[in-house]
Amino acid sequence: MTLRLLSATLISLALFLGFGIGTAAAVPNGTYKGKTEGKVKVKIKVKNNRIKKFESSVYATCYSYSGLQTVAFPPAGRKGAKVKIKGNGSFKAVFRGSPGSSLADDKRTLKGKFKGGKVTGSMKIEGLCSGKATFKAHK
Repeated sequence: MTLRLLSATLISLALFLGFGIGTAAAVPNGTYKGKTEGKVKVKIKVKNNRIKKFESSVYATCYSYSGLQTVAFPPAGRKGAKVKIKGNGSFKAVFRGSPGSSLADDKRTLKGKFKGGKVTGSMKIEGLCSGKATFKAHK
């Protein structure tokens, strides 16, 4: 019985350490540049496993206007806000795009995943304007 307990403990410890090593990888600091599928520039600044700044635009349709809409993080009025990058490299931020608008009127979602010096993801605008774009960037 003692040998079984010791074996189970060692197997559990090995699995724990193996999974811990895989999830602890940090995303390299720096600037990642790329484009959306619509050839619009994307710029992402990463520091200490957090997205400090995201700049791009997405083609969106609004009630009286269709064209490029800015998707920027941090949004206006939230200077210094950061998006945490999870241990598996993924991230997600949901925010209001325009100061003074209600979340229902102007919801912006930014999500993606870092892997091997590259990042892929999507940005989405919902509310009075709507649009979505995917992007790729690298260090």
